[in-house]
Amino acid sequence: MLLNGQYRLPNGKKKFRNTIPWNKGLTQSYNAWNKGIKMGPQRPEHTAKVAKANKGKHFGPRTAESRIKQSIANKGKAQAKITCPHCGKVGGTTMHRWHFDNCKSRPAAEEVAA
Repeated sequence: MLLNGQYRLPNGKKKFRNTIPWNKGLTQSYNAWNKGIKMGPQRPEHTAKVAKANKGKHFGPRTAESRIKQSIANKGKAQAKITCPHCGKVGGTTMHRWHFDNCKSRPAAEEVAA
């Protein structure tokens, strides 16, 4: 059993009472495993392909202004309603997690065939 950083033995004595921790006085200098890995120069075709794939993408955190614009643009728009064919529940786009192929009302014979 752990009590205030010390282990208690069944007879009530404390283990490691007078021992010094292995990391006492050491500064934390742990590095991630992938730090310092160098990839070297990339071929121009590869660089062009990556640039084309990333064109128009937004990187970094969204500003408060862009969040407000998105909120205004989505206000009043109705979310598409979908219905589970097994239990008949109607909901939004997140229903795919618990319904359709994952629905608990889905017949067992249909699961074997699938």
